[in-house]
Amino acid sequence: IRLDEELATLRLYLELEKMRFKNFRYVIEVDDDVESDFIEVPPLLLQPYVENALWHGLMNKQRGDKRLDINVSRKDHHIEVVIEDNGIGREQARKLQTRSKSKNESLGLKISEDRLSHLKELYGSEILVEIIDLQDPTGTRVVIRIPVGDE
Repeated sequence: IRLDEELATLRLYLELEKMRFKNFRYVIEVDDDVESDFIEVPPLLLQPYVENALWHGLMNKQRGDKRLDINVSRKDHHIEVVIEDNGIGREQARKLQTRSKSKNESLGLKISEDRLSHLKELYGSEILVEIIDLQDPTGTRVVIRIPVGDE
């Protein structure tokens, strides 16, 4: 689908979650040189990473503001999407999950990895995902690099 459709779907998802949780803010910024109405991406590519940021990082944060920033920029022959939260971080989230009564493993990221692997097999281009643990302040940054041809 077009990147602008993916971002519109993401905004709807975030607005629904905001109605439920009420206490976080988000910003989606797209650089001017990103032609989001012409660039195509796999549908629901970003949502699992945003969901993880909300459910595991931000909703477990007890103090301070809860922030989710999504930035889309053009870098050479790819689009770079950075999803960053100021939540509790992956290590602390793992500790909480281990202690919780329901130890249901979130399969969203595993399913996303499988989808990206299949897309690479089908189309020969690889979407790269890097997950970075932030320390001071805590949080998580996900960097997704989507190859695009020259316009």
